[in-house]
Amino acid sequence: MVIIVEQIPKKTARMVKVLSEKPVIEGIPGYETITYDDFSIPRSLNGEFLRKCKIGIKHDTNGLSQEEVLDRIQQATADKNVYLRFADKKPLSVVTDRFKEISPDALVEKTTKIMGVDPTVRYFRNNETLQLNFPVDTRFPGMNLVVSTGEYGTFGGSGKHAISYGVSWFNNICTNWTIFLDRSLNKSFGRIRHMGGNGYDADLEKLMGVTDELGGIIDDSRAKPFTYAELDGYFNQYERKGLNKKITKQIREENPNGMSAYDLSYRLTELCQNDKLSDTSRAKIEYLAGEVILCYDNIMNGIVTPKPERRLVLRPAKKLEKVYVGLN
Repeated sequence: MVIIVEQIPKKTARMVKVLSEKPVIEGIPGYETITYDDFSIPRSLNGEFLRKCKIGIKHDTNGLSQEEVLDRIQQATADKNVYLRFADKKPLSVVTDRFKEISPDALVEKTTKIMGVDPTVRYFRNNETLQLNFPVDTRFPGMNLVVSTGEYGTFGGSGKHAISYGVSWFNNICTNWTIFLDRSLNKSFGRIRHMGGNGYDADLEKLMGVTDELGGIIDDSRAKPFTYAELDGYFNQYERKGLNKKITKQIREENPNGMSAYDLSYRLTELCQNDKLSDTSRAKIEYLAGEVILCYDNIMNGIVTPKPERRLVLRPAKKLEKVYVGLN
């Protein structure tokens, strides 16, 4: 569930150091249990832990021996401090001491100093994401510079996701949010893993220059149509990537004659406010609503002239078992 908060929740991640010794590994590669005297590596982190130790898993005829795997783990944990990162009891990631948390309070303080205004803070409680929306004074009302901590931002970050930033639009008529993140706006900026240097400040200044132009693009989207067939093709692409099918089914049924990009974006942000949707689904749909407006021409090219499907050449399958292999 997404709520507006006045005060940022403060939470502390738990860090468990992996000892520099050989664990006990039981089971086949990919389904193993990795156990030390006092704890086990959570199975959901096994692959990430092994990669930190330069060990991969693949189908092959030859692989590392059990002793070689244990030696690599011991050597990797001796060369660098390796930690398991938890949000309460939930395993998040495997990190080294090079990982630095990003304090939400420090992020707010730094960005507020740059922007000169306080943000509206949206708190995605299911996945502990914070979305900071700083109002920008433009000719188009409701524009904000948005900074998102990513999942488990209240814990200082998951260890897997960078902070992302872009532009958000709050439509005060229907209280919907539409998100225009970096991938749509400009490939050269938009993601950070730490706040050192001047890159963050410079990128925010660039984004502020985008907001007036974005207002015109939103207005123009009212005249950019999707036929029903194009709408259907667009949804088919994203349903394969996990877009909620109940929402796409409802929009299809409501619009047998198609709709404009603006209306599609508006309807997506309306329907994603359903409390039954996960926070992750809502965030994806709000981003998709921005993509519909900002990337209309690219979307239409992808629908009208789809990339030719690659033909698969079937060869007799070799029955290869999964094995551990060394990574560089």
